[in-house]
Amino acid sequence: MNWLHFIIACLLLANVVTFIAYGIDKYKAKKGKWRISEATLLLMAFWGGSIGAWLGMKAFHHKTMHKKF
Repeated sequence: MNWLHFIIACLLLANVVTFIAYGIDKYKAKKGKWRISEATLLLMAFWGGSIGAWLGMKAFHHKTMHKKF
């Protein structure tokens, strides 16, 4: 496995984890449970999960009314 494959695998994993985190947070919001902080979600997007965050926002209609998202 070369470095390019490793980087692609890391980015893919980051995006999948971020997408799942947005789904979990939306589920918790609907149930009125303790949620994942906005700072954590933003950091996940910043550290390689931006596509997963965008897809999570679109798929779950999550954080679509917040200006900073």
